[in-house]
Amino acid sequence: MSQVFKDRGLVVRHRPELTQLKPGDAEGLNDQQLQEQFPSEYKSHQSDPYHHRYPRAESYHDLALKLEPLIMEIERMSNDILIIADETIIRVFYGYLMSTSCFDIPQLSFPKNELIRITYNAYMNKAERIEVKGVTDE
Repeated sequence: MSQVFKDRGLVVRHRPELTQLKPGDAEGLNDQQLQEQFPSEYKSHQSDPYHHRYPRAESYHDLALKLEPLIMEIERMSNDILIIADETIIRVFYGYLMSTSCFDIPQLSFPKNELIRITYNAYMNKAERIEVKGVTDE
């Protein structure tokens, strides 16, 4: 995905922290399969999806802790930054930058045909969603 930016002479840095939330034993399972295979885990996840982790997985909280040094580094930068990442990563970044409750972060939705521009402000950051024409949300 980032090749188009490299081709235009922009600096592109791949960061290992930007890998998606690790699903562990829940990988590839739909809601019904999770309920059948991990009934108590599923119930725990429904009550607190931010802090809960399935077996051998990481939670959104784990992901936020992993991303925290990178978020702090980005906050100190003065240039524009484009982050291309899995939706789980974008949820954590957006949640942090927009002071979203941890209970709302797992439900945040970011269509694939949108960019989000976050502008820093002294008291409250501002988010603007920009539709990318010709790109479908699949």
